[in-house]
Formats: sequence, structure tokens, C-alpha cells
Amino acid sequence: MPELFKDKTVALVGPANYLTLFKKDNENLSKIEECDVVVKLNNGINLSKMYSNLVSNRIDVLYNSLLDNCANGGILNVEDVIKFKIKQIITTPKSDMKGIAINQKSTNITNDQTFKKLHLLHNQHNIPTSIVDINLYNFVSSAVKCKPTTGVVALYDILSQKPKSLYVTGFNFFLSPPLKGYWGAKKENNQKIPY
Repeated sequence: MPELFKDKTVALVGPANYLTLFKKDNENLSKIEECDVVVKLNNGINLSKMYSNLVSNRIDVLYNSLLDNCANGGILNVEDVIKFKIKQIITTPKSDMKGIAINQKSTNITNDQTFKKLHLLHNQHNIPTSIVDINLYNFVSSAVKCKPTTGVVALYDILSQKPKSLYVTGFNFFLSPPLKGYWGAKKENNQKIPY
């Protein structure tokens, strides 16, 4: 995998609902858009669709667990990946519940459709998918003493590539819910998917 972040300014944008506090202040949005690389996580495309005024519509790199359910990586939408001009998708290696991965080439993908989508994105649109280095992943798992979230893995992975700077916003480590709509629900009340 090429060094996507070395000596670059990077914004890592999570889905924390405190981002709504920035509605009247464009400083957060400006900091994101000034970066060389904008990174979003899992269902981050939904954030770009619904909250571009808070988190920008840019997504250069998407870290995604590729677990096809709304509360994890979400179902990958090829049209959205192309529309948002995502240049790279990065996923985590398959691991046990303690977060120990044993095969660099094994992923969490359980759906054949996801493989087909990734293949199409790579072959027809030159959007590659890579897997976080297994040694880094296992180091993170050992540090947090469990299977790490995609966001925590992204944070370590970006820092391991020595960016010029890293601006982190929208992270709260699950102390509050994500922005409404992150997991696919509309902004209005949705009993099935609360966020």
C-alpha cells in the first residue's frame, strides 16, 4: 500500500453528534477542507450526504470494516464511492473477538456482493482496497485489550505513516450517539435504526 498520509495534512472525521455544535462556526469545516487528505469511517458517506456543512463532502480515503450491516461498515454503495471521488478504501484484517488477526489477506467480508463491488471499483474505476497491516492491527488490539473499532485502527494507521499533521474531529469513543442518519436512518424519527 502506498503511503497515503506521509508528510501530508490529514483530517480524520468521525460521526459524533457533538459536531452539531459547529453549525454556526465554520472553523471545523475549514480545518477539514484545508487538509491534503480527508478520511471518513464506515458510513461516512452518509455524513457527507447529510452534513456537508459540518464535515465537508470530501472523502479521499474511506476506512470501512466491510461488515455489511448498518451498525458497522454499512452496505457499500458503488455509485456513492464514485460520486464522492473516494481514492482508496482501507479495511481491517479478520480477527477474533480479542482482536487478534492471523492472516494479512483475510478480511471481514462475508457477502459475495461486497467482493464484486470492490472488484468493480478497482478494475473499472481504479479505486483500490487495501488491508491495514496485520502487525499494526494486532498492536492496536493488544493496546486496547479488545477488538478495536475502525476509527481507532484508522487513527493508529494514519499516525504510523507520519503525516505532517492530523486533525481529528467527530470522535467521542461512543460516549454519545453518532449524528442522526450515520447508520442509514433519515433525520426524522426512525424506530428501526435510531441513528
